[in-house]
Amino acid sequence: MTMKVARDTQVSEDVVFDTNIFIDASNGDSHAYSDAARLLRAVTEGQIRGYVSLHTLHELDSGISVYGSEARRLADSCHRLPYWLLGTIDELLGTIDGLSGTFDDARRNSQFEKEIRDLTNAGTDLHDRGALLDAIRASISFFVTSDSQLVKSGPASRIVKRFAIQPLSPKQAVTVFLEWQR
Repeated sequence: MTMKVARDTQVSEDVVFDTNIFIDASNGDSHAYSDAARLLRAVTEGQIRGYVSLHTLHELDSGISVYGSEARRLADSCHRLPYWLLGTIDELLGTIDGLSGTFDDARRNSQFEKEIRDLTNAGTDLHDRGALLDAIRASISFFVTSDSQLVKSGPASRIVKRFAIQPLSPKQAVTVFLEWQR
């Protein structure tokens, strides 16, 4: 897929990483291992400011027996995004005092989550949509994921148009952040 980011565009180096980036970077057999590991190395070297959502941390913690502890360790190298309520209080991932926003924001978040689901043709799970929502609410311009439901040209262009955030595959992110600028 061809990226539509012009070379002379001022590219923000604030990037939100989805769960699968940490899993891919900790699994040498993953198809995205090289690019995911390179991106996370760039975070530790200060070339990219990496962010992670509580949705992602929760998914990594609940799957530690499957993914191993390395994926979570990699996620801990990133800054945490503010956590915006999505769903009901029963679905809360943290404590109420750890939430950002108001209950009016929570209603707006539910509408955003529905829009994201519709824009991606319902191909994402709640953790993916929650992490993307946290990135949108934090006004970060890039969301790196291996989920094809988000990075395929159709869904990606709809997400950019509606929310001004660009979903990128690990390979696209390496090109935009590490090859064009260096």
